[in-house]
Amino acid sequence: MAPSRIIVAEVFVSVSNHTAEGEKLIKKLHAEELGVPVVFTNPLWDSTSLQQSFVVKADAALSGTTRRRWA
Repeated sequence: MAPSRIIVAEVFVSVSNHTAEGEKLIKKLHAEELGVPVVFTNPLWDSTSLQQSFVVKADAALSGTTRRRWA
């Protein structure tokens, strides 16, 4: 049974040289020509869940302190 697709997940928060080089190598495999699409995820910095997690942790760390709004 052939896979329906290959998903390549980013493991770094941002696009690094390792990520870019790895993507180039994977594209050279031409898996699509064998009928297997390859899908690349976005970097973690583009993740709404990760951004919300940082905000929740920052709010918890700032609990009880007065916040300032900068103009």
